[in-house]
Amino acid sequence: MIDILTQKFTFAQITPFKDYCKLSDKNISDEIIRTSSEFLGFLKSHKGESYRVPSKKKRRVNYFTDANRTKNELALEYMYNGLNDSHIFETTKDRHIRRHYGRALSKINVFTLERSIRIDGDKLIIKFYVLTKIRELNCIYFRKHATLTSLTINLKTGNFVCIKTTKSSRISYKSFKTNSFKSLKEICSTTNFFQPYGYISKESRIYDKFSKTFDNVEFTKKIKYSLGIDLGVNNESHTYSHEPLLFFYDLTRIFVDVKKIKVPNGNYGHLLSNYYPTEKYLKKNDRKLIASILDMFGVKSKLTIKILHEYTNINLLAFIRFCSFFGDDFSKYIGNIQSTVFKKSKNEFAVYGENYDDNKFNLNKMVKNKVELTTQEKENLIKIVNSTKHDESLTYFFIQLVEDHFSMIQKIRKYDPNLQMCAKTKKEFALEHEELSKIVSSIKKGWVIEYKFSERMSEDIESPIQLDVDNKEDMKIIHSTYYPHILRREEQYIEEGSFMHHCVATYSDKDRSIIISLRTNDSSDRVTCEFDCQTGNLIQARHFCNAQPPPHMDYAIVEYLLPKAKKYARLGLLHALEKIKVPIMINGVEVKKEEPTYYNYLDF
Repeated sequence: MIDILTQKFTFAQITPFKDYCKLSDKNISDEIIRTSSEFLGFLKSHKGESYRVPSKKKRRVNYFTDANRTKNELALEYMYNGLNDSHIFETTKDRHIRRHYGRALSKINVFTLERSIRIDGDKLIIKFYVLTKIRELNCIYFRKHATLTSLTINLKTGNFVCIKTTKSSRISYKSFKTNSFKSLKEICSTTNFFQPYGYISKESRIYDKFSKTFDNVEFTKKIKYSLGIDLGVNNESHTYSHEPLLFFYDLTRIFVDVKKIKVPNGNYGHLLSNYYPTEKYLKKNDRKLIASILDMFGVKSKLTIKILHEYTNINLLAFIRFCSFFGDDFSKYIGNIQSTVFKKSKNEFAVYGENYDDNKFNLNKMVKNKVELTTQEKENLIKIVNSTKHDESLTYFFIQLVEDHFSMIQKIRKYDPNLQMCAKTKKEFALEHEELSKIVSSIKKGWVIEYKFSERMSEDIESPIQLDVDNKEDMKIIHSTYYPHILRREEQYIEEGSFMHHCVATYSDKDRSIIISLRTNDSSDRVTCEFDCQTGNLIQARHFCNAQPPPHMDYAIVEYLLPKAKKYARLGLLHALEKIKVPIMINGVEVKKEEPTYYNYLDF
């Protein structure tokens, strides 16, 4: 193994407290006084820290203890006042550390930082090691905590391994990630071998000595030389320490070149960082990056490859998940999406940054969550996406909404097997989503509101309407029978809104109006009518998607329903007599209330 460069620095942070005052000022036990008069000679001050003398244990871990097990709070005053009101004294000298090493009234943190570059055969190894030894006030022993961040790069194959190790008296953790660009970016972004300055502030008296030891220009030169990268400009502003992501991009280019990966034009770093397809799919797809990624998620086709090459800023997570909704026929349906949808789609990772959960692990979970759609639902989903004019359609938020939508439909299908998504525009989708949410909410709570009306009024208004009209100018010859139906229960409002594609479901808690659905014999054609309970006047009548009623149905409403509504309003019988809670019914089946799920967190 060849040692290219090693940078090592050890320093201590010492917080000393004063140890003098009159013992008569202390309200403490005689046992403690006999133990050590020096230890109890604290100067009382509101500026210092409050300290409790620990009770005696079998193992002696403290210099001084309270044998009577009484907790005496003592005020300590700092001995040292540095810059910015800091009470920490930083030093690299052994004599300073030895002076406070066995002193009960000193808190000591000793740091050892080491950064190294080594070559072992074809492997370049870059390490950053931190050892921390901490001894709290009045403690005899030190607690140790060690972390190691290591990056091993195979110069021949291009493979790299990110290693993170943490070890302390109670915790031991190891992480090995091979060709993980996400881990590589984390190494480049956090306090590590590129940016070790989080341990010492620039105001520190030892900062100059520290910065000379950790020479970033030299460190960057040695890495670039070892990787065979053109040194270019080597001033301080272009080191890996000042721009850590430069190393990420340099290593990414080397990786692509050595692996002979065929990448798209433009910035491909995001694709490698979050969707690296592994060697298995690269070999299978002639080492083409986009084809390999699409193949990994089962949505590869000439069309999807063309779309990703043409629209480089597309939201990949949303696009792949959207394709997976259509199963094996995804190309057939994706081909019907308008080009403007892809133009509007944006990579949300670039907008929301590192916190955005855009990666292949998250997408894998989403794709594995299969959503079974009917042919009609697939066609409707394409229409919804195409109906968007101003805002984006292919977003992570929209994909989550679609998943929630079909999850709710699947839950309700237990009671209504014929239920499916009927919305064809984004506005209709939002209304239908709200209606489904109400049904699922009702299933969870186990009850709904039901209105009780006068039997006399109900029988009269719900009696069939025999329509016999002979008017060739307006309605031709109509011989039909219509069946008025008073909506009494909350789920009936929801079903009506879902069937008619309007928002009548939101009217279920309105006491000042009554909703009557005028239907054909098979309920395939309807008009939803709202009447004022006080006057009986018709407030509104809506056909499918809030359209105006057909002339013949409008005639039945005006000539038959409206007079009856006004009649019973005058009699004060159009109002509900009472409003009660009843078990929910869906498609004639009573729904049992869902019991909440309790998790035993000890199992995790």
